[in-house]
Amino acid sequence: MSFLKFLFVTVLALATAIAAPSPHIGMVNNDDVRDVGAVYSQPGYASKPEFLLMDKKIPKCNPLDDNNIWSIMICVESIECDFWKDTGCGSTSGEQAVFTVGCGDVHDVPPALASKYGSYTCHSVDPNAPGFHGAVKLETTPHDPNNDLSGQV
Repeated sequence: MSFLKFLFVTVLALATAIAAPSPHIGMVNNDDVRDVGAVYSQPGYASKPEFLLMDKKIPKCNPLDDNNIWSIMICVESIECDFWKDTGCGSTSGEQAVFTVGCGDVHDVPPALASKYGSYTCHSVDPNAPGFHGAVKLETTPHDPNNDLSGQV
């Protein structure tokens, strides 16, 4: 395992431990990394979360646990996350992100898109900046903090 991957996994594990039981309690937010939300392998946030991190300097490709994504929370304004089926954010296959989701909640990912995903990247929303954009932009509802504890106990 490369040092960078080891470092990312360590930071992700630390973020998960610190942020439990809610994405809003103890969210990682330092000079380099920010915890921006979570994905869930069950509809309606009915599973343990896999937290999403954003590199503050440049968008970076991050691995996912290769679970199905059925629910998503992006808890930070002006942030979007893009999701790929492969583990390299399309870098080797040239694949476009399958979907993009911005700030808010996706209680149930549409069945046609609910699938296993291998990587993601999160970035600031800037219409003038080049970046990754999915083939589909998922609609969100305003973030509901009442859902934060669901499935995270």
